Amino acid sequence: LRRCGAGVAMVVPLDLAITPMRVLQDPLVGLRCRALFEEGGVDDRLLVMLFLMAEHRRPGSLWKP
Repeated sequence: LRRCGAGVAMVVPLDLAITPMRVLQDPLVGLRCRALFEEGGVDDRLLVMLFLMAEHRRPGSLWKP
């Protein structure tokens, strides 16, 4: 953790960030999440939550811990 100007506490490389776009591009949950998102059934926060639940069950996940 490092302090940057203007109150930024940490900078996360984009390849390590879990973003809504990353969820929609995921090979396992992306298609279903995209359908839910387009129907208006989920927002960005729920997409990330669904992704984390799926990752928790996926063997060898980078985000499992």
